[in-house]
Amino acid sequence: VRNAPAMHSAVALGVAAALASFNFAAPAWAADVASGESLEPIVVTATRMPVPLGQVVGDVTIIGNDEIERGGYGDLATLLSREGGLEFDRNGGPGTATGVFTRGAPSRFTAVLIDGVRVDSQNLQGGATWSNLPLSSVDHIEIVRGPSSALYGSDAVAGVVQIFTKKGQGKPSVELSGGLASRGTRNAAASIRGSDQQWDYALSMSTESGGGHQSSIVNPSNANFNADPDPYRLRGWSARLGWDVTKGHRLELTSNQQQARASYDDGAAPTVAPLSVQLLDTLGVKWQANWSEALEGVYSIGQSRERLEFVGDYPFNTTTDLRTATVLHRFKLNAHNDVQALLERREDALINSQELSPERAIRSQNAASLAYDWHDQGRVLQAKVRQDQDSNFGRYTTGALAGALQIDSSLRLRSSYGTGFRAPTLYERLNVWGGNPDLTPEESRSFELGADFKRAGQFASATWFSSHVNNLIDWETSRYENVGKAKLQGLSIQFGDDSGSVRWKASFDNQSAKNAQTDLWLVRRARNRAGLQLDTDVAGWTIGGRVAAVGARFDDVANQNRLGGYALFDGWAQRNLGGGWSVLLRLDNALDHRYQLAKDYSTPGRTGFIGLKWTPAI
Repeated sequence: VRNAPAMHSAVALGVAAALASFNFAAPAWAADVASGESLEPIVVTATRMPVPLGQVVGDVTIIGNDEIERGGYGDLATLLSREGGLEFDRNGGPGTATGVFTRGAPSRFTAVLIDGVRVDSQNLQGGATWSNLPLSSVDHIEIVRGPSSALYGSDAVAGVVQIFTKKGQGKPSVELSGGLASRGTRNAAASIRGSDQQWDYALSMSTESGGGHQSSIVNPSNANFNADPDPYRLRGWSARLGWDVTKGHRLELTSNQQQARASYDDGAAPTVAPLSVQLLDTLGVKWQANWSEALEGVYSIGQSRERLEFVGDYPFNTTTDLRTATVLHRFKLNAHNDVQALLERREDALINSQELSPERAIRSQNAASLAYDWHDQGRVLQAKVRQDQDSNFGRYTTGALAGALQIDSSLRLRSSYGTGFRAPTLYERLNVWGGNPDLTPEESRSFELGADFKRAGQFASATWFSSHVNNLIDWETSRYENVGKAKLQGLSIQFGDDSGSVRWKASFDNQSAKNAQTDLWLVRRARNRAGLQLDTDVAGWTIGGRVAAVGARFDDVANQNRLGGYALFDGWAQRNLGGGWSVLLRLDNALDHRYQLAKDYSTPGRTGFIGLKWTPAI
């Protein structure tokens, strides 16, 4: 039996605020939260069951549909990169390899779900494919920062991002949109949504193409440089069908498919034009059941497939199949105490005839978890424990303990401690060019302290975090090895006001993401990041702008290749024209700043966009 690092004295610190709360009187509005009378948002991802945001202990952000629509964002990566604690890198333009760092942790440490369906890859070092997730079908997004393995198992070491697609409601509605941008970019989308008695449905399709310019490697001294254009094409669809079988029982089917095709540079004169093809498919079935006032259940099965193919002089083709089955129950013991029990089965398969031995490898995990939640008048105490039985690595136990204290009607303090693990990918263990079957899972322990303020539309939050990762997997000379230890520490601050004539939100992150053995910076992590976005309504227009400032980073383990800091300014304007028509104008990178997210790779310069949307009356 092998366990993630045991909880030690930091646990006591992790819930000190909640324990101290027993000596304080809670504010009146907090009692409304406990009795279910609050109008605050409902969040699912933080506990895997719907709960009011006030009962969640953690650094959680909900990006609603209004903000997505109002912000005029071009893609999911741009949207999330404006949020505190998240940082993206990308090897070139749209459709190319894209990764996310959550509090400095790599992509493989952030669990990603689409409508509850797990998305992950067993190729290379793993992690979800972010390059082909569009915004056109997204209803809202929930972000949970901090260790979540006690709920989600492997790959939730640093947090969870869940994307919810749009649901049909009311009479049928059709939405058509299209747009043109500089640099030859164009897009189009169509959707239909509605409901009829017990049924609701939603279907959307989208496509985007462009890149009639060089958007890959821009350094002529790079051996892979090629001055030809690098076009790309993104396309996909999303479907959601729901059936309210009877009161308290709902059956739901969701399906998504997204594809990204992008040219890239692979030498000055390749005999076959290099092209990468990334395909993501998800399919999920979920049954939500309210058996009684005291017992709720969620039963789900899901499947995702990620396929990556490189066409060119050096072809490559790999496919990951991930299947999950979950049984989740919540027992309400009384008005203040809940117990949650989960059973989960996960199966991963990797197919790669060129670099894997055997060419199809499989792994499975069986998990059971228990979570206890106590809440009363603004005071919250939560405890979670989970055990995963991995077919390759045996048992791993993870846990979390968290508490929150409502000081007054505006201010809340919180703290938490948790452990996590990430199993090596099948590629890391079995590829013929450097696989290492003796690899062990990466393990983490994390502690955080936070404060949240909210009053009449004004809000602010500050979170200090510290994470230690052991058995970090990296490439060492000729194969993958457990060679590293990472120390991730920082302060993340977010604040804003959405109640006035000018709505605004700002964030600031200061972090130290270093190799604990060499004291060198981890690749492509900035020490400082800041952002500001605002919008207002003027003469029938909604006008907004964004500023993103990112500090210097290093592009290599030895910290010899420095990527300079940069600042980006974006602006946009939106107006309803009547008759179901609306127009969106957007100017990205308005100052045409030259910067790089990866050494020698291009990023878009100044780009203008104009889009029209039509929602005809039916």
